[in-house]
Amino acid sequence: MGFQASKSDRSLFVLHKPVLVLVLIYVDDILVIGPSSTACSDVISQLSVQFPVKDLGDLHYFLGLEVQRSSAGIFIHQSKYVLDLLKRTK
Repeated sequence: MGFQASKSDRSLFVLHKPVLVLVLIYVDDILVIGPSSTACSDVISQLSVQFPVKDLGDLHYFLGLEVQRSSAGIFIHQSKYVLDLLKRTK
């Protein structure tokens, strides 16, 4: 598909043309991001030809990180993880 493996992270793949698209893979979780939603959708469609893909829409949670968007920007935190950990350990 034209992606290049990142030299700094073996689970990150980068496509530079026609627009930037990043694909981060961890076991069976895949994060597709970039400035163009159309380009990201195209990549997801191409991946779905190769294997079953479930598009969960906008990113809210990934590998223990919660992602919240607002007009001020993107806020990434682990509140749910910490609260679950505190609950489990009493």
